[in-house]
Amino acid sequence: MRPRSVLHALLGFTLLYTQCLIAGNDAEKNRKAEERFIAVVQSFSDKGSARRTVEDRKDAMAKALGGFEVHGWTGVITELNQLENGDYVLALAIGEPILLRNTGVEGEYDSKSALIQAGSPLCVPLGRMKPGQKVAFDGVFLRDKAKGPNKGGLAGNWNLEQPEFAFQVVKIKFQKPPPLKTWKQIVAEARNQILTLHQAGGGKLSLLDFARTMGFKIKGDTEPMLRDRGDLVFKPAGDNSGEFTNEGPELEIKANVGHIKIPKLVSGTYTCSDESTVLKFSKNHTFTGKLTIISAPLESITASDKKVDVKIGGIFGGALSRSLPVE
Repeated sequence: MRPRSVLHALLGFTLLYTQCLIAGNDAEKNRKAEERFIAVVQSFSDKGSARRTVEDRKDAMAKALGGFEVHGWTGVITELNQLENGDYVLALAIGEPILLRNTGVEGEYDSKSALIQAGSPLCVPLGRMKPGQKVAFDGVFLRDKAKGPNKGGLAGNWNLEQPEFAFQVVKIKFQKPPPLKTWKQIVAEARNQILTLHQAGGGKLSLLDFARTMGFKIKGDTEPMLRDRGDLVFKPAGDNSGEFTNEGPELEIKANVGHIKIPKLVSGTYTCSDESTVLKFSKNHTFTGKLTIISAPLESITASDKKVDVKIGGIFGGALSRSLPVE
C-alpha cells in the first residue's frame, strides 16, 4: 500500500486536499532535481571544462542525480518517429543543449537501439504526440558498461558541446501548465487564513471556496459534495487558540487508492500564531483514510514556514505519519 496516495492530510485542514498538496510538494522537488542536473551538465560545456577529467564528470552527475531514476521531469520532444514495424524513436531535450535519447539496451548507446517497441504502453500516448510538444516524464538513466573511467556512470556520447544521454522512458504525458501557486505559498496562505479569522473574533470559510483557494482541482461530483458540507467555522477560545467545526452529509471521497471517509461532524481545536498553526482533530470527528480492512484517522496537522507535520492514528499511525518540508 502506498500511504501517500490515501492517508496524508491537507495543511488547511482537510484530508481531502492532501493529494493535491503532496503532488505540489513533489513537483517542486522534481523541478529542482532536474535544474541541478542541467546546471551540472552545462557546467562541463563551458570553456575550460575540458581540463576536468571523466571521473570529475561522473562524480558530478552522480551527486546531482542522487540515483538513476527520475520522476516528473519536463522537456520538449525533439525527435519522434514511428517505424514501419510500429517501433518508436524518441528523443527529449531538457535543457540547451542536453538530449535524452530513449534506449532499452544498457551499454549499447546508438540510434539503432533507441527504440520503443511496438505494443509498449508508451505507444498510446506517443501516438498523440509530435515533435515540439512539451511533456512530463518518468524514466531511468542507463549505466555505462564500457571499460574506462566512466564505467558505472551515465551512458551517453559525452560530447561537451551537444551532450546526449542514454535514457529509458517509463511514463510520458503532456506537460500540464505550471501551478499558479508553489507549495510554500499554499502553506503560507492557508495558515494566514486561519490566523486572520482568529484575530477577527472567528468566522466561517466555505469548504468549497477554501478548496479552490488551496489550488485543489475540483472534479466530477466532488464540487456539489463539498458545497453540501457547508462552512468551516472557527471560534476563538483564547489569545491564540480556539475550536473548529464543519457539519454536513457524511461523505466518502474516492482517492487514487481506497477512499476518504468524512463524518457528519468534523471538529477539533486549533492554535495559531505568526510562527505556526496546529490543528488537532477530535477522536470521533475526523477524516479517515480507508483501504479494505485498513483504517487510519487523521489526528493532527502542525504547519510552519519550514515544514508540515501530519500525525495519523491507528495501529499503522507511526508508519503513515509524515513530516513534509516546505520548500
